[in-house]
Amino acid sequence: MPPFRLDANFSPMADQPKAIDGIAKALDAGVPMTTLLGATGTGKTMTMASVIERVQRPTLVLASAQAQPSLALKQVEESHVSVVTVPGSHDLSVIDDKVRVIAEATHREAQGDALRAWGK
Repeated sequence: MPPFRLDANFSPMADQPKAIDGIAKALDAGVPMTTLLGATGTGKTMTMASVIERVQRPTLVLASAQAQPSLALKQVEESHVSVVTVPGSHDLSVIDDKVRVIAEATHREAQGDALRAWGK
């Protein structure tokens, strides 16, 4: 598989370089997973795309349906990075579906089933 290269018209700015460095260093140190939190429009997708470009590892991206159609997310997906779309509604009725989608994406169906059963 060819290396992932981000095609962007701008460079990371503000806190993004620090976040990219921190996440990449954590992954290089053996941390198996990470989560980046932030408000809408703060550049989380671009930050994570930059991390993926830097570390060049198999990656699973769980993206809210509300993140569509992000250009950076489309580039990640077109570069053969696995992107799983999680329902984006904030309604309590979709929690079961969100847990199922994430459990399947992470190959943890038994844990997902247990959590979904506990929540009923």
